[in-house]
Formats: sequence, C-alpha cells, structure tokens
Amino acid sequence: MIGVVAPQTGSARPFSPLLSALLLTGLCAWLFLLHLGSLPFMGKDEPKNAEVVREMMGRNDFVTPTLGEEPWFDKPILYYWGALLFFHLLGPGEMAARLSCALFGMGGVLLTWGFARRLFDDRTALRAGIILATSLEYFWYSRTAVTDLPLTFCVTLSLVAFYRALEGWGSPRLWYPVAFAAAGGAALAKGPVGIVLPGLVAVCYLILTGRIRELVRIPWVTSLLAFLLVAAPWFLAVSLRHGQLFWNDFIVNRNIQRYTSTIHRHPGPFYYYLPILVVGLFPWGALFPFAVGEAVADGLRSLRDKNRRTAYLLCWILLPLVFFSFAGSKLPSYLLPCFPAMAILTAEIWRKVLEEPGSPRRRFWGIACLLALFPVLAGTIYAWCRSEAPEQIRAQAPLALCLAVTAIVLAALAVTKRYRQLFSGCVAGTVASLTALVLFSLGNVREEASLTRIAKVGVQLAEEGKTVVAFRNFHNYLYYYTENRVPLVKRLPQLEKLLDEQGNVYCFLEKAGLRELSQTSLRVEPVDRQYKVVLARVSRPAPGGIPPGKALMDSSGEEKP
Repeated sequence: MIGVVAPQTGSARPFSPLLSALLLTGLCAWLFLLHLGSLPFMGKDEPKNAEVVREMMGRNDFVTPTLGEEPWFDKPILYYWGALLFFHLLGPGEMAARLSCALFGMGGVLLTWGFARRLFDDRTALRAGIILATSLEYFWYSRTAVTDLPLTFCVTLSLVAFYRALEGWGSPRLWYPVAFAAAGGAALAKGPVGIVLPGLVAVCYLILTGRIRELVRIPWVTSLLAFLLVAAPWFLAVSLRHGQLFWNDFIVNRNIQRYTSTIHRHPGPFYYYLPILVVGLFPWGALFPFAVGEAVADGLRSLRDKNRRTAYLLCWILLPLVFFSFAGSKLPSYLLPCFPAMAILTAEIWRKVLEEPGSPRRRFWGIACLLALFPVLAGTIYAWCRSEAPEQIRAQAPLALCLAVTAIVLAALAVTKRYRQLFSGCVAGTVASLTALVLFSLGNVREEASLTRIAKVGVQLAEEGKTVVAFRNFHNYLYYYTENRVPLVKRLPQLEKLLDEQGNVYCFLEKAGLRELSQTSLRVEPVDRQYKVVLARVSRPAPGGIPPGKALMDSSGEEKP
C-alpha cells in the first residue's frame, strides 16, 4: 500500500530500539520527576484536584468527585483514579497527586517514539520522542496534577491504533477495538472531547485521502463494545447515583457552555492557539511552520497519495486546532493532544531544513527562527515576573543564563557550519534550561509564592477551636492546604454575624477583602502573610479603641504604623 512504510533515510541507526526506549525513559524520569513532590501545588486546578482526591480517599469513594464535600463534576474520573492509587501507596501529597500524570507523560513519549519508527526511521523517531519530552508545554503539564496528560495519552493511543488498523500494521480486528477503547479512556479523562478529537481526525483523514468507505471495514460491534467496557461503567454509576445533577453540571455547564460561551472566563481570539504551536513546543516549535509550509507546497495530491503519513499528522494537528479555535473558552493546555504529531513532523523537518544539503536561504531562516525564540521566552518570563511576582525576578537568573548560553552555542555551531550538531546542542541546552527552571526558578516557590505556611497556621488555629474563614475571596491554594477546614464568607453581614457569635474570627484576606474591611470600624490584626494572602484576627473594636473607618493594615496588605 502506497505511503504505508517510509523509506529509510540511509543514516545509521543511532541506537538500538531498546537503548532508545531506555534513553527516553531516563530523560522523562529526570524531567518529569525531579523535585516533583517538593514543589507546592500551583495554578487554579492543581490544589482543587488534589483536594478532590483527598476527599474521595477519606470517604473510600471511587465514583463521586467532591470539593468541599459537595459533588464536583468539573472533569470525569480517570485522573482521580490514578491519583487515588498513589495517595494510597505514598500518602496524600504533591508527589502522589502528580505522579500519574508524569507516567502518562512518559507513556505518551514512548508511544510517539514507537509510532514515528513505523512512519519514518529510527533517528527521526528518537528525535521525535526527545522533542516531545523537552517541549515546554508538554514538560510542564507532565509535572502537574491536571487532566490534560491523561487525555493526551488516550487520544494519542486511539489515533495510533486507528492508523495501524487502517494501514494494515496488524489485524484491524485488534487495532480498531484498541482505538475505540482508548477513546473510551479519553472520555473518562475529559468527557465528550475525548471522543470528538480522535473522531474528527479519523473521519477527516479518510475524506482527505478518498477512503471514506473504509468505515465499513471497522468491526463496529467489537469496537463499540470495547469503548463501552472502558467508558460506560463509571458514567452509568455516577448517573444512577446523581441523576440529572450530573448531566446538567457535567454535560451542559462544564462542556456545552464551556465550548459555546465565555461563562467560565477563559476567552480568547480566534487566533489564540497559533502562537502556542510555536512557543508551546519551545524550542523546537521554531521549525514547525516549515513542516506545514512543505506540506502545503507539496499540494493536496501528494497528501492524498505518497505523503499520506504527513496528511495524517497534519489532520491530527489542524482538526483539534480548528475545533478549539471556535470554542468560547480557551486555555493553552487544550492543544496538548496535538503535540505528539507536532513532535514527529518537527523531527523530520529539522533534518530536511537544517542538516540536508538544500536551500541555504531556508536553513538561514530556520536557524534565525530557532535563535529568536530564546530571547522571546526570556523576555516573556521577565515581563510576567515583573508584573505578577517581582520578588521572583532574581531567582530566574540561572534559567536566563542557560537560555543565553544555549542560544550562543547554537549560533556558534551555525556560524561554523556544524549543522548536524545543532540538534544535540539544542537538546543539551533545553534539558539544562528546564532543569534550571525546576531547581532555581521554582525552587523557592513553596516559601515565597504559595500558601503552604500560612495555611498550616490556619489549620492549627482551627484545631485549637478558633473560627477560621476566608473572607470575600477563596484562594485556590486553600482548598488542599487547609484540609477543607476553611469556609468562605462572601459578604460583610455574614462576617459581622460571626463576630457577634464568636467575638473574633481569623480571616484569610486577599486584596479585595482587605480593602473592604479597611472601610469599616472592625479591628484587623495581622497574624501571618504569605504570597497574596494575609491571615488576620478580625474583631470589633473595644470602647475607646480604633475609631470608625480605621484598620490596622492598608489595602495592599502592609501593616499600618
């Protein structure tokens, strides 16, 4: 069959398959596991997901995710099951919450490498695995307690199995059911999108290559049965337990409204994801546009015939890109399922643009784009730190040094025309930069930019019988680190009622809460302050105390003299 097996490039195999697999496993272990349990939860989702797992473990419940002991149907169950396993094995904590995602990330790298070996050759396959493991966004999400890596792995497995079945790389009676079962896993990871993404890619590829009638070859009975065996048990169990509540919240609110509106407050323009195709795959994304340009230059006829493998990879990338570009809510992680295909195409185009004799002009622009990404990333990190965490700027020096040295080394290799050493130099510099990111840039996050210490103080106060609440805002870090001991008080009358009952209340306060209390006669005494949150003792002033309208700290969180 034309286009099924690619001709070898003629270059010697760099490593045996076993050694390549071991190399990729070791690389992933270093990048994904380094300090995995010593860094606190970050962002909005990690502390929430970890608290959901902690609550499920406490109830010994494997069906209903809860947050604050209330049903929480933001995502399906696959991530929670993986994290629950490690919570039981290792005990609750950052390592246990993240480890399943790190293993899904490692599995995705090995799956991409194995698929690329059949599409191209051993050298390109090894490079594709390295590119995926060291790409900035894939690296980052392989270290976080979120659902995107389980989804990415399952979508990758589904699309690899579909291509194997379609192109005769094994029995269709085996690989089509595997593809459907993996789609069932994707549905357990993130819901309907786990079905939509592989389905869109598969159908559009069949249409593009003029093989839509191949659908009749699919053993539908066994394939659908495989899908249902994976996905149906949990969806059935949670539906029987929660009925309409589950479907209204999960399907309508978390999926339909998230796609069709900005109700979840993640808007973005139609072109939102285009920079992510380059920056998210940093530094390798600089070459990705060249791969797309070459495919367009070859024309549709080539994609339908001899370059069907390229057509499949482009469908794998472009269909999710278009699908998510029309969505009302946009986040960088939504594009992660495209990254395995992007890594394979980039590995192949790297050789063609930078190593093979060809157009000097194209090589010049390829190197120029590669070098340009390093100052762009360094500038982006500096700008973010300056606006969001100025105290963290000094900690970025090792990362900035690694980025600068890598760019200088790559420029030197290009000037001396040692083009075949560019890939090795880029790998070494990228691994060093990502290591510096973990060890230095994030190394002091627990103390400087998290709420671990202040949350522990709040838990101790609650254990002593004190009333501890969060007023006006509830920071996401508090979900896990206060062990669900802190209720949210949204309005001032509620807080005043608590004061009347308790005499004084300990409040976690962010800027808006501090500003509101500063305009009252309440006495606000700081107990601790960390990151953007102040823990304060709030009480009514004693007779002759602070006059109305005064408080002991200003709206920035700084204590007044």
